Amino acid sequence: MSIESIIKDMLSQLLAVNSSAMRKRNLLFWGVYTRLPAQINSWKIPRSLILSNERQTSGQISRFLQMFDVQQYLTSLRSLTLLEPKLEQAKQILSSPLPSLITLNLTSSTIAYKVTGDICKMVLCGLLSLKKCSLVFNDRVDIDSLDQTLDNMKYFTCKKVTWEDLVNKLAKHLSHIHYLDVEIIPSNISVVLTTTEQSIPTLIPNLLCLKLSITKTTYDEIQFLLKGLPHLKQLTLKKRPHTSNDEMTFVQGNYWEKLFSSHLSALTHLEFYIEICHDQPMNVVNLNVLLLPFENEYFLKRGWQFMLYYDSKVLCLHTLPYPESTFSTTLNRIQSTVGRAHGTHNEIVKHLHVYNIGKKRFYYPNVESLYVENSSYDHKFFFSVKKCLNYRKLKLLKLHESDDDVQMMDSTTLSKLLYTSRQLQTLDLSIVELIELTQQFTHVTLCKRLSQRIQHLILSDYYCTPNDVDLFVETFSKNLESLDISVNTLSDCCEILKTVLRRMRKLKNLYVTFGHDEKKIEFNFDTWLRENTSLSNFISDIDGKCLNLWLGDKGPVVKSSDFSEFSDSEDFF
Repeated sequence: MSIESIIKDMLSQLLAVNSSAMRKRNLLFWGVYTRLPAQINSWKIPRSLILSNERQTSGQISRFLQMFDVQQYLTSLRSLTLLEPKLEQAKQILSSPLPSLITLNLTSSTIAYKVTGDICKMVLCGLLSLKKCSLVFNDRVDIDSLDQTLDNMKYFTCKKVTWEDLVNKLAKHLSHIHYLDVEIIPSNISVVLTTTEQSIPTLIPNLLCLKLSITKTTYDEIQFLLKGLPHLKQLTLKKRPHTSNDEMTFVQGNYWEKLFSSHLSALTHLEFYIEICHDQPMNVVNLNVLLLPFENEYFLKRGWQFMLYYDSKVLCLHTLPYPESTFSTTLNRIQSTVGRAHGTHNEIVKHLHVYNIGKKRFYYPNVESLYVENSSYDHKFFFSVKKCLNYRKLKLLKLHESDDDVQMMDSTTLSKLLYTSRQLQTLDLSIVELIELTQQFTHVTLCKRLSQRIQHLILSDYYCTPNDVDLFVETFSKNLESLDISVNTLSDCCEILKTVLRRMRKLKNLYVTFGHDEKKIEFNFDTWLRENTSLSNFISDIDGKCLNLWLGDKGPVVKSSDFSEFSDSEDFF
């Protein structure tokens, strides 16, 4: 594949109108150089665009800005998604003419609180046609600079705001909003709440759908907020546990019934995922008593069903079906009750995190990613896990052993799992676990199945050495497309690159994280790769202490060891 073909392939996806189709491919920009062929100027200007500096696409935004004049190129854009842009990149793009922009999604973990106000004002006050906006920062959002009502805004997501900013500031600017999704974080400001029903203000009169994520926010504060939303039809409330002083009010049905029946008569859709810390052990009898107020005529008439469970000092109340796509559990300590509901309704769970041995059996039929964490038991632990899900839908498996002396899975178990899990493509574990499970890559059947199944390999927790790579490179040379490893030194990295790039002929992306021995990476990988490998089509990008390398086609695939004489037919467990 030529450089021009790589660029054309990238642009055919980058300029696609359908943003959902673009999102499916992780390496949108992997084949781009800083120059464009002349015919690019005649290509269609996009209406939808996703630009990402996330882990597997770092450097994408800077290359886009080098290649295009954003002052002219984005004028017809209607939808824009920016993932992990640097501050100056975000400002450059958002300050360009965007007269037709209707939807903006901005996510950044590096933009600090002191400059979030500038971004907010640039977006919310400067983009006059904007109707849907999502601003997700790792720090609190500064909304003090907002000075006008956002008349056109209908859908707004904001992470993170204080309760005081939401009620006293943001609500005033979003009087026409229909959908609001916010994460409320604590502040040090004490607030006096209105106690009389007559003086409760209407906060957002047109709001129809509210999604709230909270930790320390009190029940009284949530009650005050909800009483000011008279036309609310849909409510989603997620609460994470805080301390042993968490309020039991959050899991008491009589309080919610009184609030909903008195102030939210239009409410038709309810989702709860409420976790509180609770030191006193709960058995099924206790849970049934607590669940009883949620099973009266008010809740049943609206079709709202609930489940309570107690798991490792955490008491959880959630609606049915289970409202979260990710579920974390110890399995063994669960006491639960579903009242009059039938089954446990875990169909929505796509990502399951399980730790420690379990006796309680729940079934998750649609899990696509499984994270198994074992802290104290041997490989028999996995026989409990296997009964919790349908392995035929599994796409990602992550293994983490807290105790280096204990192995949660043996070679035969992993081999059978790989045989059954026909969709499994991603494996995340330490290099130490991988060497142990494969018996230093001498377990022929397991190595064969790893070679056939795994396209994405993440080696976490431990540094890889050149000797480690020499062991596993033959097994994964056939189908591996992406490799994520950690190394301790730059010299180790260079030795590993020589081996990996020579042997893994289908590799498209290599991500290397450097250890503490390398304080700052100042190394010209472009020059080194051209001088020490046969690569011609590639892009390398250094971001902090990480190397991200994208690769074009490298010609015919070199055959790995022939395993064809071994049968691949057996039942799982």
